Amino acid sequence: MLIARISCLTFILLWTLGVHSQTVLFMDDFEARDFSAWSGTNQATPDVANATCPQCGAIVTTPAHSGQYSFEATMSSAGAVKLSESITPVSDVYARFYFYLDKSWSQPSNGSVAILTLGGEQIRFYNSSDGLHVRDSGGRQGTSVLTREAWHSIEVHSYTANGSGTVTVWLDGNVEINATGPNVGGTISTFYLGVDNFGSSTGTIYFDDVVVSTSPIGSPAANVTVRYPNTAARLAIPVDVVMFGELPSDVLVASIDGSPVYTKRGYVEPHERFPLRLQSLNVGDHTFQIALTNSNGAQKASYSSTIHKYVAGTPTVSIDEDNNIVVAGHKYFAIAPFADGLDKWQPWASAKAANTYGWVAGYVNSYAYNAAEYKGFLNSLNGALAIGPDDNFQGRSANAYAANQPDAAAVVSGYVSSLNSHPSVFMWTWKDEPDIGPGLGHVPVTQMRSLLQATHANDGNHPVILNLAGYPNSNVRNRRAGWHYPIVPGSAELPADVYSFDMYPFIYQTGGYTVAQWVDQIDRVNRYTYGLTPWFVFVEGGIQPCNDPPVCTNGYGPNAAQVRMEAWLAVIHGVRGISWWGPLAYSDLAHQQSMAKFMSEISSLKDAVMSSTTRTVTSDQTAAHARVDAMVRESNGKAYIFAARLSDVGEDNDPSITANLTVSGFGSPVATVYGESRTVSVVKGVITDVFAPSSVHIYEISAPAAPSNLTGVVK
Repeated sequence: MLIARISCLTFILLWTLGVHSQTVLFMDDFEARDFSAWSGTNQATPDVANATCPQCGAIVTTPAHSGQYSFEATMSSAGAVKLSESITPVSDVYARFYFYLDKSWSQPSNGSVAILTLGGEQIRFYNSSDGLHVRDSGGRQGTSVLTREAWHSIEVHSYTANGSGTVTVWLDGNVEINATGPNVGGTISTFYLGVDNFGSSTGTIYFDDVVVSTSPIGSPAANVTVRYPNTAARLAIPVDVVMFGELPSDVLVASIDGSPVYTKRGYVEPHERFPLRLQSLNVGDHTFQIALTNSNGAQKASYSSTIHKYVAGTPTVSIDEDNNIVVAGHKYFAIAPFADGLDKWQPWASAKAANTYGWVAGYVNSYAYNAAEYKGFLNSLNGALAIGPDDNFQGRSANAYAANQPDAAAVVSGYVSSLNSHPSVFMWTWKDEPDIGPGLGHVPVTQMRSLLQATHANDGNHPVILNLAGYPNSNVRNRRAGWHYPIVPGSAELPADVYSFDMYPFIYQTGGYTVAQWVDQIDRVNRYTYGLTPWFVFVEGGIQPCNDPPVCTNGYGPNAAQVRMEAWLAVIHGVRGISWWGPLAYSDLAHQQSMAKFMSEISSLKDAVMSSTTRTVTSDQTAAHARVDAMVRESNGKAYIFAARLSDVGEDNDPSITANLTVSGFGSPVATVYGESRTVSVVKGVITDVFAPSSVHIYEISAPAAPSNLTGVVK
């Protein structure tokens, strides 16, 4: 059964590039909004230009060749601005990118600027008497003159061989340089993109749509790159489409088995997203296609893949197009402790601080479940939902965790096939933090993917959740290692249906971690999966004792108000579930009451929290020590504005601040402050309120529905 199902897995292919994903070694359209796809960069602040670091480069929104973002490199006295990537060593390789020279680009007579190095071949811009030309490291020069303020493409083919190598350079699809016989030996394992060796030249260049492949790539007039999540346990999937060559008058059509399911006619933008609903599909494989056509119906670019429907109708525990978790037809916001054993669960339930049993056997080394024992445990939960069985689903052997055992996939299949209809199964998980290491706790991403596949083959009704170490260096490393959405779309299936991560800024504050950094990681991991999957996050629920491994924390942890602040900050930044870290013994009564208050609030407001809106909210307080983050949602004729003051380590005694929250689409109504028995005036869409350290305010405003900006038609 597993073998048959694996053949039906979703693979995303770069059809319109004319090259299969299996031949692509690397690609980046910069839509993840940083340089984490690359193996080397001297950037320091990837999301914004850093005035104090001109050699760092930046991700910018204008101009962009496809989608919404591109890489900006400015020549200055600070030196080279370039990205590097280590690829699988090859002797025959193609590299293609698009570039845009701004109007300030200036090179002295006979001056050159290196922009690409591919093995022993370097591509430069050279200023001849008649203008800028492409030139390579062998002195060979193209005939076309480069123009500024326009996008161009360059593709380079380099074949290395002593005395018989070849070099070909295309500009906008036309051959500019073609040479046979360069004496270049060895293999190509690294390439660089940016500006280098530019002397007195000045100006800015933008790069986009970088592809490195072992086959020809080409420079089509139009292209679509399509990304979407696994289809197991989904009501619907969000489909992310990044394009170039599109016009506002074009038509974007998605179809299943030849029948249109989504059409956007007119106002087609470089980055589109739409839901693909799966309930009505029959179990089995289906052909999913996307076509970009002009207004007369002529096709400009297309895409095709196979998607699989795992169960008939609606999965028992499912994920909707907005990445909300849905149980028995109702949205469900899980709050789960990291606990082991029924005796640990009952205090959490009694404290009303959790609604879901979490993670089960994660920290126990001396005990292991088998499927029968896990069933008995589920029976004892009296209907509560559970995430499990986690690390010790069959114990350790030869110093290896259960997930690394040779028969792990078979054992997982046995668990899932025998328990897939148990009413307390919420999500499956098979290893906590498999990304750590190397070392005993490390499990390769390929192995975790095999356990996901074994689960999907036997249960399409429950998602697989994966908790990763979420510290800053880990997230960049994890993206490159394949734990998040594959850098090359179509090269692999995601190793999880739902993701989670842990990072504890208060507990591990001596390591230099901060709440601002933690919030940034929530945003970052969501970008690394392109917003296509739900994310949970662990929140530290109390004071961690000094003797708790892996390091002495000197008894650090958040105060009670900071626990609730962290939980609401996570919600504001888009998480779909919360896990409390630490046994309940770490939490005194005040901490327990704070967690219970959050659970009461989220239970009452979950329909609003898990809704959507076209309204926007902005806060005028964004600086350290005085930062207020906010989100807006709309449900049942009301708008809800959730706002939390981000009080970082050491800021719990800072003075109160006043923040102005500007909400689009409102005049001057009155807002009720949820749970505080007071109201505030809204003046021309602006809410003005006072925020003490770590405070959270939730505003309700009765209002007509916000105008929709959705012009596509979903069938």
